[in-house]
Amino acid sequence: MGCVAVIVKYLEMLSDDSNFSRFHISTIDLNQYMKLDAAAVRALNLLPSSLDGSNKSVSLLGLLNKCRTPQGKRLLGQWIKQPLLDEKKIEERLNIVEAFFNNVVLRQTVQEELKKFPDFSRIAKKFQKNRATLQDCVRVYQAVGRMQELVTSLDGCQDDHRPLINELFIAPLQGLTDDFSKYIELIETTIDLDQVENHEFLIKPSFDEGLQECREKMDELQQKIPRELNKAANELGLEAGKTIKLETNNQFGYYLRITRKEEKKLRGSKKFTTLDTRKDGVRFTNSVLRQLNDQFQALKQSYDDTQSNLADEVIKIASGYGEPMQLLSDTLAKLDVLISFSHVAACAPIPYCRPKILPKEQGSVILTAARHPCLEVQDEIAFIPNDVTLNRGTKQTADCIANLSSN
Repeated sequence: MGCVAVIVKYLEMLSDDSNFSRFHISTIDLNQYMKLDAAAVRALNLLPSSLDGSNKSVSLLGLLNKCRTPQGKRLLGQWIKQPLLDEKKIEERLNIVEAFFNNVVLRQTVQEELKKFPDFSRIAKKFQKNRATLQDCVRVYQAVGRMQELVTSLDGCQDDHRPLINELFIAPLQGLTDDFSKYIELIETTIDLDQVENHEFLIKPSFDEGLQECREKMDELQQKIPRELNKAANELGLEAGKTIKLETNNQFGYYLRITRKEEKKLRGSKKFTTLDTRKDGVRFTNSVLRQLNDQFQALKQSYDDTQSNLADEVIKIASGYGEPMQLLSDTLAKLDVLISFSHVAACAPIPYCRPKILPKEQGSVILTAARHPCLEVQDEIAFIPNDVTLNRGTKQTADCIANLSSN
């Protein structure tokens, strides 16, 4: 706890009020995991090395990584580096893997659904650090809307392991759906979801009277501005939309542009003012278009300022859902890894078998036709499976361990 206190002080977490109630301290029982040193990790090819190149199947992590989510890939690496010792938890994982192994349609359907979910853990951290945007709010909204489809897919499991899948995944996902109900209401009330299709993330004009009034005036101007294109086209004898165009950018706002070949027509008219000349043509404006543009830009600035303040409020409220986001991330990651295991087992060139797990400090280690799973997926590599029998407390076991260490 002294080390934890030093870390909290070093990070100055207590000096920022926004950190309050966002963290909790819990105890992790390290005895439930097997301790692996660097030599064992290298000898077993658990993790990829810089010498492996593009061949991912030369490490156990690369072989087992059929995950569809970023959080699933991170959890897989954690599980490989921290093997479980708890018999009940191991059997729990094996039961889930068996359920998906036996049901091809269920496995493939759930994997396709998982691909649609973002990295909730990273998004939750963005909210926590006040770096989130309206786009992040919408991504969470869209993902939460897909949770029911995932639950429906998991409902397809009707074998003996259905109660376990319900306990570990279906019930938690349904509970999180309820937790996010107010969040869904918040997003649908405040964000203009129609503009999301255009990759624009805006506050609904109807959400605020000032914003609505400003939006209406902007819409009126956007109806008047295109008329100046037709007037200019008639005065210059050009075809609107082809040789003369109405365009907009952040530098000038709305302006007209003609090709450099038509520049001579512009020189003879005093009604227009040239803004600049480029390779793609001449950009210019007139007094009416300039006035309309100035009005529009002023309204847009006011609109953006009002929207920015409202967006900050929406994001602040959404940041309160950081804990449910992390819980959702953990649930999806666990589901993703276990389905990845079942996928690898189903596609193995030589069938995998389910081991019989005995309580800690009991029984023997008996492996029949054992081989490293990375070997059998390598091209043009022949190997001879070996039987290994380790009986606790016998001299043969000690000799076998000594021989394995020397080899």
